[in-house]
Amino acid sequence: MKKRIAQIDIVKGIGILLVVLGHAIDGTVTKLSLKSGCLTELHDWIYLFHMPLFFTLNGYLTAYSLDNRRLHSGQDNRRYILRHGLNYGLLYLIWSLIYCISKIALSDYITISVTWRDVALLPVKTVGPYWFLYVLLILYLIFVLLDRLDCPISLFFAVTVPLSICGYCVRGSLPMELNRVMIFAVYYAFGVLGCRYILHNNLSGADTLFSSVIRVTTIPVCIAATVVLLKNGQMSMPLAALSLINAISYIVLFCWLSGLIAGCGNKAVHAAASALGKLGEHSLAVYLMHVFFLTGAVNAAGFLPAPVIVLIAFTAGVLCPLIAEILLRKMHLEDHLLHPVTLLIR
Repeated sequence: MKKRIAQIDIVKGIGILLVVLGHAIDGTVTKLSLKSGCLTELHDWIYLFHMPLFFTLNGYLTAYSLDNRRLHSGQDNRRYILRHGLNYGLLYLIWSLIYCISKIALSDYITISVTWRDVALLPVKTVGPYWFLYVLLILYLIFVLLDRLDCPISLFFAVTVPLSICGYCVRGSLPMELNRVMIFAVYYAFGVLGCRYILHNNLSGADTLFSSVIRVTTIPVCIAATVVLLKNGQMSMPLAALSLINAISYIVLFCWLSGLIAGCGNKAVHAAASALGKLGEHSLAVYLMHVFFLTGAVNAAGFLPAPVIVLIAFTAGVLCPLIAEILLRKMHLEDHLLHPVTLLIR
């Protein structure tokens, strides 16, 4: 069994809660046609950093796995690379198909329109929340290629900074998710860079990633940048640069706080850390399935006040996928839907 990193699992647990909450608010706002208010501001705040956080974590874990296998196991990384690349691709196709077909079948009860043309175009055009897997696959392949060519990761990070800023400015105008690849490449590279820094310096725990000075400065940076970004809807080059700085500041902050939580001896904090860590361990299942339960909850509770709908949808989006994962395991379907590459390569 792979050794899990408690601090990373806690960050993933926090991150997946934010993903579900963001989608719950989005579904509720769309259902009730809300234009502004506390919920929309909370939604906009979450979307400033929650996906950059997950791309950073994936960059970190990819570099961590590859470097550990290279240094300690002596195993051939090509097989590992093939497994992970195929798994990203298969997960994207399987769950995008399930998503599209379910939307087509229930078209009379939902607001999002999906057609069979969308299904045919899945290899080049994403639908729904699974764009993350599509972009992650592209970034993974880029990183693996650069890694095998011994390209310095610091150079990769430096190149992705202006690309990300440009991506923010031309958001939504490029095909095949290239726009999102541009935006999120810098965060993936940031995760790889952080991992390489930690391993090279033999660091661990809450004091791994950044100096105390940087950690302290992230708090006022997050506050100031968030205020500016939430008040300005139109993206410009300076605001794009500020978005990047803001997202990285939040990532540093969450990684630091998760390290403190993981190392805290207080019983209540330890229980919270265990719950977040367990949720992070199962974050893939929550990510893949939450949208189905969340949408059903929003539609079923649509007559209630908005905050209540969000709470019900959020709860369903977190708990139901965990229950579904247990049922899939009991029915021996877990590999088919959550780890499909194991059916091809063992």
